[in-house]
Amino acid sequence: MGEKKGFFTPEDKTMKKKSLIFLFVILFTAGSFSVFAESKNNNISKYVKKTYFLKNISAKDAIDTLRIYTETYSLKKNILSVEMARKNIGKFEKILKKIDTEKRRISFRIFSVIGSHKKDSSGEKFENRDLRKVITELKDVLSFKSFKLDGTAFLNVIDGSNFNGVTLPSKTGLLFKLMLGKVNLRKNRSDEDIIYFSFSLSHLMDSRTFIKNKGYLVAGVSKLGDNGNALILIINATIQ
Repeated sequence: MGEKKGFFTPEDKTMKKKSLIFLFVILFTAGSFSVFAESKNNNISKYVKKTYFLKNISAKDAIDTLRIYTETYSLKKNILSVEMARKNIGKFEKILKKIDTEKRRISFRIFSVIGSHKKDSSGEKFENRDLRKVITELKDVLSFKSFKLDGTAFLNVIDGSNFNGVTLPSKTGLLFKLMLGKVNLRKNRSDEDIIYFSFSLSHLMDSRTFIKNKGYLVAGVSKLGDNGNALILIINATIQ
């Protein structure tokens, strides 16, 4: 019988099957490699490396606040180099812009007042009107019969500074060294500027406290000598 056209011999079918399997393997492998390459490229594109030149804060201060947004980082004075997820760039740069601003200055006026159990009206003429109000309030709280301004000192500091000192002038003949540190400006819930700071006055007072901008604070009262007098420290702070 003659050979029928359109039909394959068993050997031909086997070869065709092998060819189809081989072609399928090639296509599958190529597809897998393409997916792998695309996945790898997408993974790389998720992360970026950036360098920032800071104007007002150190790189260390910046990374202390922004560390949570970075994968890796390196510091060099005012140069901050980071690697981060691309999705974090917006948040990172928004916060960085907010904290890398010129530091504000705060002017402190420190009044040392002597409270006495003896009546003496000669020393109660306080020229500062706001200070007079504070003294009037103290009369209702403390048992002293008279108050006398002993001295006034001025100290200018920068937000974030530490170890600022001044010697308070005194008519008592004693020297009072005032140290201000850990000065930080913050906002309260009413969006008012609040100045936080720690202070120490010789061996008499030591505390951490806060004061509103342009406000007055009775920082402390300490016994002075054996005659029952006391040194009253009143602080006023104004943000420049």
